[in-house]
Amino acid sequence: MTAAGPGTFGRTAPSNGNARGGRVDSRLVSFWCRSGHTTTVRLAADVPVPGEWACARCGAAAAPDPEQPPPAPAPRPPNGGRTPLEYLLMRRTPEEGERLVAEALDRLRVSRESDPRFTDPGSRRTRAHDPEDDT
Repeated sequence: MTAAGPGTFGRTAPSNGNARGGRVDSRLVSFWCRSGHTTTVRLAADVPVPGEWACARCGAAAAPDPEQPPPAPAPRPPNGGRTPLEYLLMRRTPEEGERLVAEALDRLRVSRESDPRFTDPGSRRTRAHDPEDDT
């Protein structure tokens, strides 16, 4: 292959007649980010210009219109965007979680057994059904 001029991606048709590597018309397209950086890329002439491109300098989104750069991304929440479950999984294994839930349910059963609202037959509320009583 020999070097070619602008707009050919630096390639000419190979001498063996293969259709690959032929001349490709191209164009330079500039993108601007919110910080004012300009990124220029070479695109094939038949490819549509994308709405966004990553800024080569800061990595932020850049747009082809210098007057309307993409909006700034929303700030991350102070907790990094993690859910309570993600925090829990960082501290506990699933087995530990199952054990803790079982302990909490046992404490709840004990507290309800000593509470007259749940044990007094005359009370509006009655004790919840316990599947262990069926055995």
